[in-house]
Amino acid sequence: MVVRTAQYLQQAQGALAPGAPTLQTRPLVGGLVLVPVLDSPRTIRMLTEKDSAKLGLTANEVHELAIANLRKTSKPLMEIAKVVGRGQIGQLVGDTFHSSRLALLDSWAPLSQAQGGVLIVAAPANDAVFYIGEDSPIAIDALRSLVRNVMRRAPSPLSDVLLRWTPIGWNVVR
Repeated sequence: MVVRTAQYLQQAQGALAPGAPTLQTRPLVGGLVLVPVLDSPRTIRMLTEKDSAKLGLTANEVHELAIANLRKTSKPLMEIAKVVGRGQIGQLVGDTFHSSRLALLDSWAPLSQAQGGVLIVAAPANDAVFYIGEDSPIAIDALRSLVRNVMRRAPSPLSDVLLRWTPIGWNVVR
């Protein structure tokens, strides 16, 4: 499972030949979308309805399988994420599937709890997630600035949207 922007996926679908099978997307939050992929050593290919049919799976089953595979192949978040204090920004960088962790909502609970119940994240690139453990205007502005700078330099920029973790889902930080 990967996270992409809705705009990116619209462009990707539009680049396919007329009548091509549609990509199997699900909204995540704030213009971000989940899409199941076939991951091989040299490439990642987004799955289409035709791929689901070949696999004998429904779109829901493909998404469930993609989430299960992501969960199975990812280290537990608390093994790779450091708890951050006031004035600090945490980071997960260098793995193509770091932004995909946004789909694993429950896995963020221990980090939020360890940070006093506050967790604000951003995924400015496919391979990067930055986060803070405070919600002061200064901290949020610092995270926004970092995210914009990373997006300008990233070969695969993703989103400048900041997201607040809650047990029932991500909320866009305005």
